[in-house]
Formats: sequence, structure tokens, C-alpha cells
Amino acid sequence: MASKLFSLVLFWTALAAATNSRARRDQSYFKRHSGKPTVDGITSDCVDFYKVCQGDTCNSIADSYGHFSTQDFIRWNPPVGPECLNLWLGYYYCVGVSGSSKQGTMPMTQGFRNISTPAPPPQEPPPREPSPQEPPASKAAPTPPAQASSPQSLPMPSPIQDGMVTNCSAYYKAVAGDTCDGVVEKHGMEFTFADFLGWNPAVGTDCDHLLAGYYYCVGPQSSPPCSPNQPEPTQPGSVCWCKKWHYVVQGDVCDSVIRRYDISASSFHSWNPQVGWECQELWKGYHVCVGT
Repeated sequence: MASKLFSLVLFWTALAAATNSRARRDQSYFKRHSGKPTVDGITSDCVDFYKVCQGDTCNSIADSYGHFSTQDFIRWNPPVGPECLNLWLGYYYCVGVSGSSKQGTMPMTQGFRNISTPAPPPQEPPPREPSPQEPPASKAAPTPPAQASSPQSLPMPSPIQDGMVTNCSAYYKAVAGDTCDGVVEKHGMEFTFADFLGWNPAVGTDCDHLLAGYYYCVGPQSSPPCSPNQPEPTQPGSVCWCKKWHYVVQGDVCDSVIRRYDISASSFHSWNPQVGWECQELWKGYHVCVGT
């Protein structure tokens, strides 16, 4: 009898220890937000968070959960960037939003990871982009038009995404189920898919970020007049109506310029389209637009 009692005590002790261990592990790797470090700019309706550890990528996090895509993760956590270059070790990122079927449970593959105490993000993260290039001799800056008509713009509605042109003459509020092609068709094909992306660069080249309830420019619009104080030389393709310029020096990368002037990546690339999303054509010794 004493032997059976002793065995029962050992069994319940082991079970309690295992339960507590699992609970602690779940709380460490997948928890509701409770003041833990998150980056600014994640979606406000997030209900589930994940703490990033060494070796994580946006793709691996989405694959681990299995019920949302990489594009969902980037949309919920826009600070990571479209290429997922700003995923910070030890910080919490959104992996589920309210009112969505894409809320989840702890991914089983994550259960035994050893996550260290979160480290603060670097003030100046190591550049992941090419350094500015010397411009090829054969490439010259385009000549601005001699005269441009004044914009016929409307008051800007809300909410909108970053980077939308500021001189739009017509807006459309997206609804659930909309696609970029569908928006173009709804407006009688008066503009092209490329026009729509140019006016609304934040939707992405694959139209992955067209959000219901947001307003988008559906033009047509006229270009603002070119700035009379445009510096020389300017990056080829940069908008001529720019009001604020940055002179590119050795060591500059797109991310560092964007942080310095506190602008969005989509705005920077819409003002300087020939720089490229990989920042492969940022030319040293030339001016790029950082404010309109």
C-alpha cells in the first residue's frame, strides 16, 4: 500500500512539473502583448505576438504557424519592410489580428527554442543594401519639362497609405474583395494598372497591400510644377517638383537616408523610382528627393 501511494505521489509531482514547464514555455514564446518590446508601427488590432529569435525570417515565422502567409505577416508588421530586412532579435511581432481566422496557437516547431533576453534595436542597423554607386558616364539626368500645369487636387481623405501622390483629383475607397485590376476596370479603364501603382506605391507591385476601407488615388491628375531651386546633379528619374533634397555620400544606403529624414520607404522610392527597391542605383555625388 505504501509503495502504491509513493508511486502516485511521484506521478502527480512529475505531471505538475511538466504542466508548469509547458505553461512557462508557451508564455515565453507566444503570448498576448503585455508591455513587452515591440517595434513602432505594427497593426493596432493585433492580438497575438511572437518573439523573434536567432535565425528567424518572415518566411520561417509564417511557415511555422501555417495559417497566415508571409505577406500577411509583413502587412501586420510594416516596419520589417517589403524585403523583411528589419526583423529585430528579441522583439515581439504580430502573428494574429482581431476578428480574423488568422489567429493561431503556438507553433509546435517553436516549442523548445532558447530565447535570450531581448536586446534593444541598433541605432544604426548594419546596411543590407549596396553602397551608392558611381553613376555610369552614359547615364544623364533627364531634362525637366519647360512648363507644367498646376495641379487640380482635392482635399486628401483619410485613411490613406504612405506614399500616395498629394495632387490627386479623384479618390476611391477600397472595399473587401477589391484588386488593383478590379479598381482600374471599375473606373472604365481610364488609367492603367501601372498608373494606379505609380499613384499608390504602398499597394506593392503585386497589389498585395490594397486595404479595404482605405482611400486610393484614381486620378487623372496633373503634375506639380518643377521646383525652381532644383540642385545639380540630381538622381535620374527623381521628381522635379521636390522641395527637399539629400546629397548622397559614400556609405549612404536607402535605409539610412529614410531614417535620417523620417520618411517612409514607399515615399522615398516613389520620389526616386530609378534608385530601385534593392537600392542598387543610389548614385554617390547626386541628389535624391526626400520631401515634396
